[in-house]
Amino acid sequence: MSEARGRGRHSIILSGAPSQVNAFRRVMLSDLEMVAPSYVDIRENTSSSTDEYIAHRIGIIPFSQNATNQTTALLTVRGCDAYTDAIVSDTVRPLHSTILIARLLPGQSLDLTIHFDSGCASTHACFMRTAAVGMRPVPPTDAAFSDDRHMITFDAVLGDEDATHCLRMACASIRRRLLDAKASLAGSSDPVQP
Repeated sequence: MSEARGRGRHSIILSGAPSQVNAFRRVMLSDLEMVAPSYVDIRENTSSSTDEYIAHRIGIIPFSQNATNQTTALLTVRGCDAYTDAIVSDTVRPLHSTILIARLLPGQSLDLTIHFDSGCASTHACFMRTAAVGMRPVPPTDAAFSDDRHMITFDAVLGDEDATHCLRMACASIRRRLLDAKASLAGSSDPVQP
């Protein structure tokens, strides 16, 4: 296994059958846990944007991952455009401060609370930790590498420093699934704890 980095795009070369490497790719897409806004409680919205539109905009903003399921953040803006730098919380922060949430004219206001939850992309896209996860075969360069090798490329939504963490979480997820399958084959109904 090897890893290459470059401009937000990360690559890893895995040896194994295409089905095995594709299983790793699928785990990278759907099984990595992430904290994201789960719902937005809008108390006041006098902008021209609908509540649903604003909640959707907030749902696709990447936040720091030190939140818990009970974490909330507040956004109160009056008379000027609402950007992510106006979101206030003790535990969570947007990773980018210049994302526009809503345009407000003088006299318009937006007052809301953002509630966070953790989950996987298999349940909702707002929990997607990686993007553009692709796979392609790598041609053998010498006799030492004649086995099947494939390159998985991906973008880490939370930034370059999260890429290695994503790979570790994918390996842990596959390990947990294999242990559960082993326990199931052995006749035990209880999942095995790693």
